[in-house]
Amino acid sequence: MTRSDAGGRVHGRQRRRRETAVGRDARAYVRGLMEQVVPEQAWGVPAVADAGTAWAVKNGWLPRDATGPWVVHGVGRVTAGGRACLMAVLPDGNATKALGVTLVERRPERRAAFEERPAPAG
Repeated sequence: MTRSDAGGRVHGRQRRRRETAVGRDARAYVRGLMEQVVPEQAWGVPAVADAGTAWAVKNGWLPRDATGPWVVHGVGRVTAGGRACLMAVLPDGNATKALGVTLVERRPERRAAFEERPAPAG
């Protein structure tokens, strides 16, 4: 289990996209998988996507131990408000998986604006 915040996840993805040794075909393959998740796992980040637009998501969930709180995360790409956005929602310490899923779905809906990062130089 890694320790990072949502901004770090999104920024890290942007940085890796520029610096990666993974080829265009491999990235397209992964993006295709993230755009075609089964309906039961199409929750979280897609909740803020503009109607009729494509989105990509990877959700994860794991109990910290047999009786402890759940970690439920969602990361992905959406078009929201007409802008392409990378988004990560990382609530921690959820009493149940269901509560974590609810938080991942509600958190993006509450955001009226998305943080914009300047395009990398060069």
